[in-house]
Amino acid sequence: AEAPAFAVSSDRAGSGVTLKELPTDRNPATAKAFIDFQNDVTAKDIRLAVREGMRSIEHVKRYTTNGMATDQGKMSNVNGLMIASD
Repeated sequence: AEAPAFAVSSDRAGSGVTLKELPTDRNPATAKAFIDFQNDVTAKDIRLAVREGMRSIEHVKRYTTNGMATDQGKMSNVNGLMIASD
Protein backbone atom coordinates (compact mmCIF):
# COMPACT_ATOMS: atom_id res chain seq x y z
CA ALA A 1 0.00 0.00 0.00
CA GLU A 2 1.11 3.50 -0.74
CA ALA A 3 1.74 5.87 2.19
CA PRO A 4 -0.80 8.68 2.43
CA ALA A 5 0.33 12.22 1.65
CA PHE A 6 -0.12 14.72 4.45
CA ALA A 7 -0.76 18.40 3.92
CA VAL A 8 1.08 20.87 6.10
CA SER A 9 -0.86 24.01 6.87
CA SER A 10 0.57 27.29 8.11
CA ASP A 11 4.13 26.27 7.30
CA ARG A 12 6.74 28.92 6.67
CA ALA A 13 9.98 28.67 4.80
CA GLY A 14 13.12 29.13 6.87
CA SER A 15 15.13 32.28 6.30
CA GLY A 16 18.52 30.68 6.94
CA VAL A 17 19.27 33.36 9.52
CA THR A 18 20.64 32.19 12.85
CA LEU A 19 20.57 34.28 15.98
CA LYS A 20 23.22 33.93 18.64
CA GLU A 21 21.13 35.94 21.04
CA LEU A 22 17.55 37.07 20.90
CA PRO A 23 17.17 40.72 19.91
CA THR A 24 16.37 43.08 22.76
CA ASP A 25 15.37 46.69 23.12
CA ARG A 26 17.60 46.94 26.21
CA ASN A 27 21.24 47.95 26.23
CA PRO A 28 23.11 44.86 24.94
CA ALA A 29 26.00 45.59 27.33
CA THR A 30 23.76 45.17 30.38
CA ALA A 31 21.05 42.77 29.14
CA LYS A 32 21.47 39.16 30.24
CA ALA A 33 21.36 36.81 27.27
CA PHE A 34 21.33 33.36 28.86
CA ILE A 35 22.94 30.56 26.90
CA ASP A 36 22.83 27.78 29.51
CA PHE A 37 19.83 28.18 31.81
CA GLN A 38 20.85 25.36 34.15
CA ASN A 39 24.22 26.92 34.97
CA ASP A 40 23.22 30.56 34.39
CA VAL A 41 25.86 31.03 31.68
CA THR A 42 25.32 34.15 29.58
CA ALA A 43 26.67 35.27 26.22
CA LYS A 44 28.73 37.80 28.14
CA ASP A 45 30.40 34.95 30.08
CA ILE A 46 31.36 33.20 26.82
CA ARG A 47 32.85 36.41 25.42
CA LEU A 48 34.77 36.99 28.65
CA ALA A 49 36.28 33.50 28.44
CA VAL A 50 37.54 34.23 24.93
CA ARG A 51 38.93 37.63 26.02
CA GLU A 52 40.71 35.89 28.92
CA GLY A 53 42.57 33.74 26.41
CA MET A 54 40.52 30.56 26.21
CA ARG A 55 40.96 29.47 22.60
CA SER A 56 39.87 25.83 22.74
CA ILE A 57 36.13 25.30 23.11
CA GLU A 58 36.91 22.76 25.85
CA HIS A 59 38.61 25.53 27.84
CA VAL A 60 35.68 27.91 27.24
CA LYS A 61 33.34 25.18 28.50
CA ARG A 62 35.40 24.64 31.68
CA TYR A 63 35.81 28.37 32.28
CA THR A 64 32.08 29.06 32.01
CA THR A 65 30.57 25.67 33.01
CA ASN A 66 28.54 25.85 29.79
CA GLY A 67 27.00 22.47 29.00
CA MET A 68 27.95 20.81 32.28
CA ALA A 69 24.44 20.43 33.67
CA THR A 70 22.06 17.49 33.34
CA ASP A 71 21.40 18.16 29.63
CA GLN A 72 25.15 17.88 28.89
CA GLY A 73 24.99 20.85 26.55
CA LYS A 74 22.22 19.61 24.29
CA MET A 75 20.45 22.94 24.74
CA SER A 76 23.40 25.33 24.95
CA ASN A 77 26.57 24.09 23.25
CA VAL A 78 25.72 25.13 19.69
CA ASN A 79 24.92 28.68 20.81
CA GLY A 80 28.03 28.79 22.98
CA LEU A 81 30.16 27.61 20.05
CA MET A 82 28.66 30.25 17.78
CA ILE A 83 29.34 33.07 20.26
CA ALA A 84 32.88 31.89 21.00
CA SER A 85 33.70 31.61 17.29
CA ASP A 86 32.66 35.21 16.73
